[in-house]
Amino acid sequence: MEKLHPATIWVVLFAIWVGFGILAAFYLHSRASVEARRSVARLIIISSGVLLCGAMIAVTVVQKRSPDLLYIVIPFVAFVTWGNLKQMRFCPHCSAFDGRRPGNRTDSCPKCGAKLEKTAL
Repeated sequence: MEKLHPATIWVVLFAIWVGFGILAAFYLHSRASVEARRSVARLIIISSGVLLCGAMIAVTVVQKRSPDLLYIVIPFVAFVTWGNLKQMRFCPHCSAFDGRRPGNRTDSCPKCGAKLEKTAL
């Protein structure tokens, strides 16, 4: 079997990541129930983090490099994934999502004005 070039791994990662983004945008703006959108959003966020870590591990193995960088990257990706999970909130009334960052955060829905739930994903 022929070895994969690291650039090929990053191109595949980018294509999958763009696909995740397009699917997420369509699904999160659909009229699905709040619970369905919340579970799919959780799946997309976690899958993106796993995908990035998997690509980093693949490049490290293909290039036969020391895994020292992975000791920094994997906890960082886990922290960012956790932060993304905590930031995204859904309106229980109109099922709109609020993915704004802490500086722009309000307690009301950007679409209907209803009070958003306190718990995040």
